Amino acid sequence: MSERINKEYEVLARKYRPGELSQLIGQDVLVKTITNAIKEERLPHAFMLTGIRGVGKTSTARIIARSLICTGKDNKNNKPTVNPCGVCENCKAIAEDRHVDILEMDAASHTGVSEIREIIENVNYSPVLARYKVYIIDEVHMLSKSAFNALLKTLEEPPAHTKFIFATTEIRKIPVTILSRCMRFDLPRVNSGIMVEHLSKIAKEEGAEIDDEALALISYSAEGSVRDALSLLDQVIGNRGKNKKIIKEDIHKMLGMSDRGSIFELFGDVVEGKAAESLEKIREMYNAGGDPLNIIHNLLQLTHMITQIKISPETQKIEHISSDDMKKSSKFADRISVSTLSRMWQMLLKGLEESKLAPNPVIAVEMLLIRMAYVSELPTPGDLVRSIKDDDIKSDNRDIMTERSAEQPSLATVNEHGPSIASFEEIIELFDKKREDLVKAHLQGVGVVSFDAAAKKIRFTPDKVTPSDLSVTMMNMLKEWTGEIWDIESISSNKETKSLRVVRAEGDKQREKESIQDNRVQEVLSTFPGSKIEKVEEIIDEVGLSKNEEILKSKKLGEK
Repeated sequence: MSERINKEYEVLARKYRPGELSQLIGQDVLVKTITNAIKEERLPHAFMLTGIRGVGKTSTARIIARSLICTGKDNKNNKPTVNPCGVCENCKAIAEDRHVDILEMDAASHTGVSEIREIIENVNYSPVLARYKVYIIDEVHMLSKSAFNALLKTLEEPPAHTKFIFATTEIRKIPVTILSRCMRFDLPRVNSGIMVEHLSKIAKEEGAEIDDEALALISYSAEGSVRDALSLLDQVIGNRGKNKKIIKEDIHKMLGMSDRGSIFELFGDVVEGKAAESLEKIREMYNAGGDPLNIIHNLLQLTHMITQIKISPETQKIEHISSDDMKKSSKFADRISVSTLSRMWQMLLKGLEESKLAPNPVIAVEMLLIRMAYVSELPTPGDLVRSIKDDDIKSDNRDIMTERSAEQPSLATVNEHGPSIASFEEIIELFDKKREDLVKAHLQGVGVVSFDAAAKKIRFTPDKVTPSDLSVTMMNMLKEWTGEIWDIESISSNKETKSLRVVRAEGDKQREKESIQDNRVQEVLSTFPGSKIEKVEEIIDEVGLSKNEEILKSKKLGEK
C-alpha cells in the first residue's frame, strides 16, 4: 500500500512548487526586498502578500517560514537564512506539514472570532523547536469583522518570537487598521515571456515536446497565474501524450477555443456587413467545438488589439500574438476608424452578458453578429453629429435668405414701380451679390459709353480680355433677376471711356496725394525715415475718429 502511494502521480503545480526565493518567477521586487531584509535582519513581524490566484502567495509564505526557522545542515545556524538547507529537522518538518511551530490556517473555513482567540491565547507561548512561531493565514480577507478586531492588538505588539504571514486575493476587503500593521507585498501577474520560458523548462523535464506558439497560448489563457498555466500544461500533456508534439491547435481543442484564422475571417465578415457569411462561419466554429462565449472573448481581444495598433502604429509586438496575426490586425487597423472599433467593443460587451443569460448561447451570439453586421453599414455618432451641424448651417442660411427676402422686396417687384438699378456700379454690385465673380471681374474692366436706367440700355467698350458673349450673358442674367429686358451691347467708340477699375485706381492716387499733405502723415514719415504710404482707406468710427475721416496705413521698410 505504501509503495503504491509513493508512486502516485503528483500534479505539476505541486511537483514544481518553489522551495526557495530564488525559484520564484516574475516576483523580482519581492525576492530582492525579502532577501535584503533577511540578510540585514530587518524582518517585520507581519507580512501581507496580495495578488491574483496562482502567482505564489502561499508558496512565498512557506518559503519565508522556512527561511525563518532553518538551522542549517549542521544545525549551527542561529539566525534566518536566504537559502534554507532543506535537510535540517525544521526544514523537513515544514516540508511535510508537521512542524508544531508553524500554524497554517485557511481563513475561508475559519472565519469566526473563536479561531483568532485561540491564536491570541497561544501566541505568548515560546516556540517548541524553532526560533519563531509562524502563523500563516491564507485568504485572510474572509475573516469576520470581529475576528479582525480581536487580532488588532496582538498584531500591533506581538511577542518577539512570533511572525504573522497573511495572504489574500482581495486586498480591498482588508481593514486599513490591519494593513497599517503589516509590510505589504503586491505580487504581479507573471509576464508572458517569463511564463513561456518556465513552462518550456518544465515540459522538457517531463519529456514532452511542445512548440512556442502552444506555450504562448497556454500563458495567455492562464492570465499571469503560474498555477493555472501548470494545470493547463498538465492537462494538455495528458490529453496529447508525451510521444506527440503539442501544437497550438491542441490547445484550441482542449480549451474550446476557436482557430485564430477563423476569428479573423468572422471579424472581417462582420465589419463588411456580411450577415449571412457571419452566421455560416459561427456555425462552423460551433460545430468544430468552439465555445460561443470564448468566441466573443476572442472577438473582444481582437477588437482591442486592432484599436491598440490604430492608436499606436509603432507597436511592433504584443505578447502571445504571432507576426502573422499582427499583419492581419494592421490591415484591419488601416480600414476601420476608432469610433467604429469603440462601437464594436461596446456591442460585444453587451452581447457577452446577453449570451451568458440566454438559454442557448450560440443563438445569442448569432443575434449579436447579425446586429453588428447591419450596424456596420450605419454612420457613426460622430458622422451623424457632423451631418446635423451641416444641415443646421444650410437651414440657417435658408432662413437668413428668407428673412432678407421678406425685408427687401425682389428686384422684379421693385421694377413694377420704377427702375431699381440707377448706375453701372449697381449692376456690378448685383453680379457680386449673385456670386458671379467672373462676370463681375470683366465688368470692372470695360469702359461705359452710355447707361440709361429708364430705357434699360447699356453700351460699353470691351478691353483685351472681355469675352465676346459678355453682353448676351448679362442680358440673360438680368432678365432672370429683375424681370426686365435689358438692351446691352459691346461697341467700339471714339469717346474716351474709363473702366471702374481705372476710376478706382485714379481715386486711390488722388486720396494718397491729398493725405500726404496731412500733418499727421508728415509727422509719421519724418519719425520713420524710409517709410512710405501703403494704403489709404475709410473706416467706421471705432476708435474716436470721425466716420468719413481718411487715415493712413504706413509702415517702415523692413519693419512693422
